[in-house]
Amino acid sequence: IQQYLRWAFRGANTARAGLDSFMREYESYANDMKLMGSEPHGWYYHAKANVYNAYKGLFTLSLSLEEYSGGAHGNYVTQIYLFDNKGKNLTWNDVIVPDGEKKLSPILQTYIAQHLELPPNTKIADMGLLIIGESIPLSQYFR
Repeated sequence: IQQYLRWAFRGANTARAGLDSFMREYESYANDMKLMGSEPHGWYYHAKANVYNAYKGLFTLSLSLEEYSGGAHGNYVTQIYLFDNKGKNLTWNDVIVPDGEKKLSPILQTYIAQHLELPPNTKIADMGLLIIGESIPLSQYFR
């Protein structure tokens, strides 16, 4: 879990070190803006970790990050990790049978079509999603 928390705090060993690094970058930016005769825009960084009991000795760690440091929009990411009660980070191979991804993809396709209010047999290419290929891939964060 510590490695995931370091990721959330910009590679720092502690939350304080990560936030200090963010503030140093902002102060440098603000000074540059003032030297150019302009006011700096606000920055923000929000990291949140939630732990949920998933099912019989399994738990889920959800890391959500929101950051704005200038530009047209902020950066947003949520990563989900599943652990057993001994702290092992589980992968797809730990929780689905061999070839399970091939069976799961059509089920996902049907539910996504339903959510998008499309006919259940809608091809992935016709759903308006940014997916290349003929099947819904499983999340790369859970491998």
